[in-house]
Amino acid sequence: MSQALHAPVLGSATVDVTVATSDGTDEGNRMALARAMGSLGWQDGTWELYHSPWGQPRIRWMRTRRGVPAPMVSMSHDAGMGIVAVTLDPCVRGIGADVVAPHRFQRISSSHDLIHRFCTHVLTCREREWLCEHPNGRNRMAHLLARTFATKEAVSKALGTGLRLGLGMGAGFAPLPKEVQALVTDQRANATVGGSAHEHLERMGGGPILVALDERNGYTLAVAAILRHDRRNPPSPRSVLRVSWDYR
Repeated sequence: MSQALHAPVLGSATVDVTVATSDGTDEGNRMALARAMGSLGWQDGTWELYHSPWGQPRIRWMRTRRGVPAPMVSMSHDAGMGIVAVTLDPCVRGIGADVVAPHRFQRISSSHDLIHRFCTHVLTCREREWLCEHPNGRNRMAHLLARTFATKEAVSKALGTGLRLGLGMGAGFAPLPKEVQALVTDQRANATVGGSAHEHLERMGGGPILVALDERNGYTLAVAAILRHDRRNPPSPRSVLRVSWDYR
């Protein structure tokens, strides 16, 4: 079933992203990508998926299509769920998606030592203050931590790197977790970048960052879109990220 979710960013200019979910396997993600591309009017045989030398997913046309840029794509999976985000919106410079399984932050939030280590190494001072400003309890804290981490990951993927956690894509040059700040509640996320993350943003010609969040069967899903920075035709400060979620 598909449904549209508007990220709560004030304004009227709409940026469209399609997200399809899967069982998290390679074949499941491939089928989810086919559904997302099909919803955009591009059927199997017109495009193919490949990966960059750093492992990032990419789409290219099977035949040259003048004036039609290839869609941007981001994928993520965790413990039985995968998501694929695709956009053809010309305003988007980078797209990122992340999914977090229900148990990840339940375990962290149940241990004083684990939550202290996580907050110390991953969260900015403002993020820690932000979490303290909102009512909590173990389940509530796990919920907010999952949304915060998923947003950070989605934004870093939109930058084209992922977070520098010591493992995986971009480990040597990707932004540190504290260089991507995410202030989240149940219904919104405000993301900003600093340090090397901001340098990545400038190099890629990126501007405003929009984030959409959702939950499905306890999984936390985040999608981030970085808009192009164009001084002659700047993106609207009232841009809205509209995500069509295709759940299966």
